[in-house]
Amino acid sequence: LFTNLEREEAVEYGKHMDIVFEEYARRFGDFRSRRGELNNFYLVRTRQDYVNLMGRMGFDASASGGMFFRGPLGSGLATWTQGIPRERTLSVLQHEGFHQFAAQYIGPSMPVWVNEGLAVYFEQARVINGKLKTGIAEPYRIATIRSAVEKKKEMSFSSLLNISSWQWQEHMLSGSPLGSLQYTESWSIVYFLIHGENGKYSRAFQQYLMLLSKGRSHEQAYAQTFGEGSEPQFEERWRKFLDELEPDDFSLAMERLEFIGEGVAYYHQKGVQIPDTIEGIRKMLTDHQFAMSYQPSHGAPKVVTRASDPEIWTYTDNRGKEHAFELAPPRRDEVLPRIIAPRLHPTPSIQFKRQDDGTLGSALV
Repeated sequence: LFTNLEREEAVEYGKHMDIVFEEYARRFGDFRSRRGELNNFYLVRTRQDYVNLMGRMGFDASASGGMFFRGPLGSGLATWTQGIPRERTLSVLQHEGFHQFAAQYIGPSMPVWVNEGLAVYFEQARVINGKLKTGIAEPYRIATIRSAVEKKKEMSFSSLLNISSWQWQEHMLSGSPLGSLQYTESWSIVYFLIHGENGKYSRAFQQYLMLLSKGRSHEQAYAQTFGEGSEPQFEERWRKFLDELEPDDFSLAMERLEFIGEGVAYYHQKGVQIPDTIEGIRKMLTDHQFAMSYQPSHGAPKVVTRASDPEIWTYTDNRGKEHAFELAPPRRDEVLPRIIAPRLHPTPSIQFKRQDDGTLGSALV
């Protein structure tokens, strides 16, 4: 870990990425490192620090939010923290971190659709109680791909599964709607292969990746694993899966907790007295008309969330019953009580800690 952050903050990020790496290694335990090297992690304070660092490594990073890089002057995973919500920083690290892992353990034969689809799959994961929870299906991603399919604007299976890195980059640089959609559609196919029909295809997907790691082309690995000429049937099953796919309760709870946490941290910094009940916090954010709009990665449509929406303040437990979020006493180094969803397992919560720049940060744990 190479950093100019304060040690305690940097170590937290380092430990987080070790947990992420352990999940990569668990899922791909049969793959072997091609280089036997440690994974370099460059974490700097400001965007300018990041641009300067990558410039010294021989890369123009002025238009990027973080990257896995490999060149004659070095290799690693790099991003910055200042001005970026912590959860967004972690998502970038998990996305780019998968590319780093894939380059070392799976190799250069990996098609861009599966490399990016898996990167988005892990980007959405969250560390809860010291373990990485995967399989999260965020609402806006489902809505995005479902809308594209309904409007017949999705990419055909054949074109996506055989897309070249050059074509992928062209979609990004041209401003085409496909620039964003190719990430979401690739994620949806990966999600289907891992979770579709109760995991029916997960073993075959693992075998497909193993064949790629041994140097087989996509065409060879696909034909050997799924059967030559099976793309039409494959696509039909994927479309049926999309029709039935709903956001999971855990991801909805996390999304709402993160929103409330951002609101509390914002008004605490403004000097507003934070109420000591969840109903008081709800009233405070609603009275201030607190709302957040953000544009997810890779140009997806903006999402707007408002405190006045009653659904924001509830979650559904593992048995399908609705509950209100609750407060729990703060732990060591925490400034305010935690906000928790105690009847979900694992139990997600928002903690509030003072950051080294003096601001209050909220984080999902």
